[in-house]
Amino acid sequence: MPKVVDHDARRAEVLDQAYRLMADEGYGAATMRRIARAAGVSTGTLYHYFPDKPAILDGMFERLIGQDQARVTAAIPEAASPAERVRVLFAFLRDEAEHFRALLRLALEVHRHEPEEDSRARVQEAVAGYRAAVADVLDLDPALAHAAFSFIVGGLWQGIVDPRSVDLDRDEGIALGFVTLRADRS
Repeated sequence: MPKVVDHDARRAEVLDQAYRLMADEGYGAATMRRIARAAGVSTGTLYHYFPDKPAILDGMFERLIGQDQARVTAAIPEAASPAERVRVLFAFLRDEAEHFRALLRLALEVHRHEPEEDSRARVQEAVAGYRAAVADVLDLDPALAHAAFSFIVGGLWQGIVDPRSVDLDRDEGIALGFVTLRADRS
């Protein structure tokens, strides 16, 4: 009897292993052969699921955005105030700071290794997905979500280049002041 394969689970495992490899060793080091080896599948099986490395990157970003948004959204109490939403988001950022720094490094590396327009569009689409997730989590309109996202990414970048300068408690206080000011003007 042929072995029954859960294709969705296998695809998810490939994406998870590809992310680990890319986060640990860089986008350039993650060849199709190395991704297949890390995921425990043959190169042929990998090509069955993904035609090329950019398709893996697309699937990986989509999966990560969905997982991250679902996790932080699940932690937000029903009818949460804007301040409660900020607190939940910053707690999540504290817990997952290295994950997000790895994503930021990966996005920058994709720009470096694949400067053509569709690769940049891939990263821009992932950024737009995270920006939309921030808008949803904080219940902000797109313009304010853009500013909040820029604030968060700036803090993540500082954590890469100068970890001692990062103070998430201070940043959370600034974000709380921002949403309080926003609520007062409504």
